[in-house]
Amino acid sequence: VKVKDLMKNITQLTKDLRSSIHISDETIHSILEANISHSKILSSALAMALSGKCDQEILHLLLTFPEDETSLFAMKELCGLPGSKAYPLIVVMSQNLNLRTFINK
Repeated sequence: VKVKDLMKNITQLTKDLRSSIHISDETIHSILEANISHSKILSSALAMALSGKCDQEILHLLLTFPEDETSLFAMKELCGLPGSKAYPLIVVMSQNLNLRTFINK
């Protein structure tokens, strides 16, 4: 399932990410186009948090990005976020999550 298919309002999410996190449009697009396994999301998020590092392998536990140059840039940008920006990113994504769709997919 693509991340964008689990969100309530892509336009609002994009606007919120631009204004609060200040990540590039390319990274936002890559996140929305990434695939996510909702059955593994909690264990993957926990594994990421406990690992204390961020790289392509760790991000792949949570999101499967398309294999392209933009996705590599997005992974670098996401891993470069300080904790003070990573937390709001998670909050904004969670606030825009369509729970009904998430549960049914």
